[in-house]
Amino acid sequence: MVSKDAPVIYGGSPALMHPRYGTPLIVAPESLLVSLIYRDLARFLELPSHTYMGLSDSKLVDYQAGAEEAYSALAAVLAGFDVVSGPGMLEFESVQSLEKLVLDNEVCGLVKRVSRGFGMSAEEIAIEVIEETLLRKGGNFLLHPHTRRYLRREVLRTTRVGRNP
Repeated sequence: MVSKDAPVIYGGSPALMHPRYGTPLIVAPESLLVSLIYRDLARFLELPSHTYMGLSDSKLVDYQAGAEEAYSALAAVLAGFDVVSGPGMLEFESVQSLEKLVLDNEVCGLVKRVSRGFGMSAEEIAIEVIEETLLRKGGNFLLHPHTRRYLRREVLRTTRVGRNP
């Protein structure tokens, strides 16, 4: 609006107002739906889009914080936002928690993995590996070099998996 071809990222931080306390509910389903609407508007205007998701309205690093972080971060990535602000944020965008930021890093890794999907190339499907393994008596897919190579790439292993408590 100021000058032609000026760099712009379209977005905002819609919030439903709590009827009793007057606090903004940033991660309420209705707020997320409004974000999806302005994402569509950004696409129509051919602008990159920004949203506040992957955060929590909770005041603590608790179950609510984790659940809100996870479902809103996944919604943002699946919706195709270009910029997502929110990991580490608590209490209606007013607090940045380093503890939550570390935990949210795990969620971001999971969300990133979901957004990548599965590869469907001939190398990844590996029909020849299936045939080779099935023809061998007692063939084992887990021992095949192809499986080990793709396991490292395709299966997300979080820091907690495979470790003794």
